[in-house]
Amino acid sequence: MKILMLGWELPPNNSGGLGVACYELCKSLAKKGVDIEFLLPYKAEHNIDFMTVTAAHPQGVAEVLKAGIAYDSYKYIFSDGHSEWIDIHGQQELYEHAVDSMVCATGQEYDVVHAHDWLTFRAGLRVKQRKGWPLIVHIHSVEADRAGREFGGNPLVCSAASAVLHVIERDGLVGHAAEMGELLHGSLQDLHAKDVRGLGLMQAFEFEEPKAKPFQQACLEAGLIVNAVDDNSVRLVPPLIISADQIDRAHAVMQKAVR
Repeated sequence: MKILMLGWELPPNNSGGLGVACYELCKSLAKKGVDIEFLLPYKAEHNIDFMTVTAAHPQGVAEVLKAGIAYDSYKYIFSDGHSEWIDIHGQQELYEHAVDSMVCATGQEYDVVHAHDWLTFRAGLRVKQRKGWPLIVHIHSVEADRAGREFGGNPLVCSAASAVLHVIERDGLVGHAAEMGELLHGSLQDLHAKDVRGLGLMQAFEFEEPKAKPFQQACLEAGLIVNAVDDNSVRLVPPLIISADQIDRAHAVMQKAVR
């Protein structure tokens, strides 16, 4: 399988929640033999060997220099020598056209397009309309500072958030999370942790010894994502739609990893 990843963050240059999520997802997919090309709006050294990282520069732009955090203005240096500071919304539009041009120019074929966070959605939708490839969108944040001006919002993000809230209510996911949370909490009791705590599907446990990170790696290699928040503590925040069978399978993986 060949995947075209569209993203705005990637460690070590951006190591926020989205950047780490993109990195770990791609790393896990690459271990399964998936061929990935990751398109960023800027060029930087990432020292990543499990996928191809490419800068999607608009036509006429020689270089894009990132400044500050991922959502600040970037400096665009054009081929004729002049430069411009472009805000986040301008960058989104330029990225959309750059991705479209690259897809058309290279002639590469992909099985899936995966767009991370709202800044890449327009590019993903344009590629889907042009090529017909399946599109996955990863909604990472709907915060006001990332979705538009204060009290303004972003129509696409707001529509997606509204749909999510509708499904939560329609499918009774609040009650389901409480029920599955009790099951998950009970399953963590035999992992030799000195403390297990949590509410609903937000659960955490703490080891006496500093073995959280090796535990996380062992789980990841077995296909289970957990979060080692420090050397001793592990946090679990599974999706609201998780089933009892999936919790049992996760528990089996964690039992093996803790040995």
